[in-house]
Amino acid sequence: MTGSLADHIAAAQQLEQSGAWDAAVRAYDAALAEAPKLAEAHFNRANLLRRAGRYQDALDGYDRALALRPRWAAVHLNRGALLAERGDAVPALCDLGDVVAGCALDPATPHLVIEGLDDLHAPHAFLSALRTRTPQARIFALLSNAAHFGSLARFFAGAPLAAGHPIVGTEIEPLFERGGWHVLAIKTLLDDTIPGPEKLPFAIEAGAITFNLVEPAMLDYCRVAAFLVIADPR
Repeated sequence: MTGSLADHIAAAQQLEQSGAWDAAVRAYDAALAEAPKLAEAHFNRANLLRRAGRYQDALDGYDRALALRPRWAAVHLNRGALLAERGDAVPALCDLGDVVAGCALDPATPHLVIEGLDDLHAPHAFLSALRTRTPQARIFALLSNAAHFGSLARFFAGAPLAAGHPIVGTEIEPLFERGGWHVLAIKTLLDDTIPGPEKLPFAIEAGAITFNLVEPAMLDYCRVAAFLVIADPR
């Protein structure tokens, strides 16, 4: 990166932090005049345009970033959130589906891994505190207590038992909405080491504890390893 290009990028970042969004966009314009194939500049510029309500310009910027880096999950994430915000449900789901299908939670994709959300006394307050003013969707990986059997095993080993029950899929959207997040997509990740309902009844061992599974409802709890949630700050 040349000195002048680095200066433009640094100026854009400083202007964005100070809330001077229009000036930050102009600084990114100057950077892109020197380096039109700098995907990160297209992406950051598009985020600013989205924040300013210039949705079509933002969409064009996301498309330019994807033309340069087609598999960039963070761009698909924000592009899908923008389309959902505009009410373009079908193309939004295409973008968000691409993210969920290929999500490896790499460091370049804005994400949070949360373990024990279902243990908290006021999980909505925790989610509210995580909200940011940046118009950036995030992937939340909610590690489930079901892993419930794991938590029971830890309880018998002396650790506190979960405050509530294992979080279930139907609770996620109301919980996030109460915390100020708009849920765009949810994917359930199953523990493939636990057999399906066709194997009932069967036993699972967790340390020195053996659990006898008979009911499908309890199996549904224990098979959930995590939920991937794509949400956008409202």
